[in-house]
Amino acid sequence: MEALQRIETKIKDTQNLILPSTKESAEQTEKVILALGDYMKVTAHCCVGGKSIEEDLNRFNHGTQVISGTQGRVYDMIQRKTFKTKNLKMLIIDEFNEKLSKGFKEQVGDINRYLPVNTQNVVVSTTFPENVLEMTARFMTENTVKVLVKGSKISLERLNNFIST
Repeated sequence: MEALQRIETKIKDTQNLILPSTKESAEQTEKVILALGDYMKVTAHCCVGGKSIEEDLNRFNHGTQVISGTQGRVYDMIQRKTFKTKNLKMLIIDEFNEKLSKGFKEQVGDINRYLPVNTQNVVVSTTFPENVLEMTARFMTENTVKVLVKGSKISLERLNNFIST
């Protein structure tokens, strides 16, 4: 919800990018954002492979504030200079551990290179094996915080402390 609250509705460019784990999750995420966005005046678009590139081009050209998509199609739109990332405030990557295990490490890194320095990166993962920590350390800031949820217990710690343990 905070991701939507940070949207400046007067700016029509993409401000939040969500990379769910699957095409189906991207479509579901778009539906939720559109439902909430009706009340908040926030626009959203699902940008995934298998859908019309023309529709994606049209949506980016007319402005959409939240993109929920797969990293391959999102990266393609960035490469085409259709997806302009200059106003991006937040990148949310869901099931990051799965993305790395499926070999999407390079695509996620490529997308990250096009983001403004002050973009807030949110990485959600059910597990944090060493390879996930190494990858997140490359694009997370020094103020990164790890939120652990185990049952009903929540704990916070600095990621750099987590990496050194």
